[in-house]
Amino acid sequence: MRKIIAAALLCSGFASLAPAQAMAQAAYTWSGPTLLSSGNTMNGCRLRTPMATHSGSLGLSNIFLTVRNDGTAPVRITANVELSGNNSRKSGSISSGVLPAGGQASIQAFTPGGSTRDNTVLRVTFTSCAPAG
Repeated sequence: MRKIIAAALLCSGFASLAPAQAMAQAAYTWSGPTLLSSGNTMNGCRLRTPMATHSGSLGLSNIFLTVRNDGTAPVRITANVELSGNNSRKSGSISSGVLPAGGQASIQAFTPGGSTRDNTVLRVTFTSCAPAG
């Protein structure tokens, strides 16, 4: 019995040695002035980006961007996404399947990396918006 307890204590001690970047953090949300977007009305589209979220470890879990189609027709979109702040910058691209009129989707972007999400800004630049006909 003592060996089992000792092994359990030893294993719990190793968990505390995990790198800080891999440790899970509380959920984080970008919205308002920390979530900027442009190109929302190209080709007659009416796109909105009300928020982006991230939860989990900084190096393993992805940022998810909520995109809403306020237009009257279904569309497909592409966009460039950039996370900047804390003396670092990371970027990638996203694309959607069919985004229905009046509908919204949560689209996976990339892992934030770095050591914190505090004081960061997420910029979304829509590069295409086409009818999904």
